[in-house]
Amino acid sequence: MTNNRSGAQIFFVALTACLIAAACSTGTATQAAVSTPTPSATAKATPTESPTPSPTVEITLDPSASESASASDSAAPSEVPSASSSAMPSASPTSAAAACTGSADNQAFFANTAGLMKFDVYCASLPAKWYLTAGGYTQPKGGTVTITYQKTGGGQLDISEGAFCTGTCNTHVSTLGSASFGSLSGEFDLLSASPDVYVIYVNPGTATAYSIKGTGVTQADFKNLAAAMVKVPKP
Repeated sequence: MTNNRSGAQIFFVALTACLIAAACSTGTATQAAVSTPTPSATAKATPTESPTPSPTVEITLDPSASESASASDSAAPSEVPSASSSAMPSASPTSAAAACTGSADNQAFFANTAGLMKFDVYCASLPAKWYLTAGGYTQPKGGTVTITYQKTGGGQLDISEGAFCTGTCNTHVSTLGSASFGSLSGEFDLLSASPDVYVIYVNPGTATAYSIKGTGVTQADFKNLAAAMVKVPKP
């Protein structure tokens, strides 16, 4: 009887040990099966640098001229946005560009631009009823200056200076001879007919080129207006 009880106790102890070992083994396997996920790396895009735009400056128009033109000519253009104050200093009464048609700020624009360009800058010195409607300059690739004047009731002058054209830069339908662009002598052409549009070319296709186009003006008036172009002194 004693031997049977001892055997039962031994069997119970052994069975208990096996169950405990099995439970421990199961727990260990479960832990090993669980893995902590490694967070995936997040790619960061490197921002692409935007290209630097070419520096361009536009003329500040004379508000009184625009208002006067709008009152008498419904087709008058709207005002051009002002340029930054650093590029458009205020003009003094003794401005080097005092002969240029336009406001004091317009004249300051021409005086400043003349100092920036390698070529000579010209402005228009026009009679009454002519006013400035647009203008500006760019500096890359030799630099360019563009200007537009209009006359109350009709008439327009479009002027380009500097390296504004390459290739065929003196297009026309007929040649009329020679004419003056300020102090410069140029080729006088009929650009188009019906209506007649006149043009003068100086050094076309070069970095020191000039052109003036006249629309809505007579041939005689156009030649007189072109001859009145004024070279702005460099500072």
